[in-house]
Amino acid sequence: MTDTDTRTVPAVEPAAVARQIGRRRPDKTGRRSRIYDHLAVTALLQGLTGGMSVDGAARLAGLAPDTVYGWIGRAETEKARRDRPDDTPQKRRDDGEPRWEDEEPFVLFSDAFAQARASFEQEAMGVVRRVMHGGILKREVTRTFTNAGGEQVTEFEREVSLPDGKLALMYLERTRPGYVKPPVKAEVTGPGGAPVQTAPQGAPDAEVVAALAVRVAQGLQMQREAAEAVAAAEAGDRAERQALEARTVEGELG
Repeated sequence: MTDTDTRTVPAVEPAAVARQIGRRRPDKTGRRSRIYDHLAVTALLQGLTGGMSVDGAARLAGLAPDTVYGWIGRAETEKARRDRPDDTPQKRRDDGEPRWEDEEPFVLFSDAFAQARASFEQEAMGVVRRVMHGGILKREVTRTFTNAGGEQVTEFEREVSLPDGKLALMYLERTRPGYVKPPVKAEVTGPGGAPVQTAPQGAPDAEVVAALAVRVAQGLQMQREAAEAVAAAEAGDRAERQALEARTVEGELG
């Protein structure tokens, strides 16, 4: 089975981004931001594209994680300025705000940062989808032999992975909270979670017995609903496996 992605996140070219940022370095004396460090920015973006965490990629590049987060925050502030209808060079000078060209390197880095993380997320999601759908070739054996009639016969045996319903449910639970509800553990308690009240020695209190019976019935109903939901999911998995096995057999016979 082959997954076809209709949209693909453009690949990030860390070295090209670093060079683009470096060309915008202002001609000023004094301490310069490490965002103009070509090697550090390249290593950082390469780490993010490879799936590393922000902290891990920052340390790989020899940067403090807080420095990277500071760059992102500075870029977000600059983007908010640019969204203002009255954002002009004169207004920035009057308000004591940084120039557009001085903040552009941080905006470029922020865009490449987001693109690098999205690129790896798409790659990881492709793996998850293939495992969920099943049909991945696990083993293939070819046998050639001579049958009783003296004819040369070749047999092919293929083993493919089955659809993974549990992985699909896990994905839905993490990406759509509340969409898939886990089985509910029924527990009988008194009002407000207090212990169930029992009648004193002698004849039981009719109201206590009735309330307990209602709670027990509710608990049993919740357990039945949970069991039915699990059974339905398992039935769906069985149907998908049977259909996949049937397609595999038909392909071998054909």
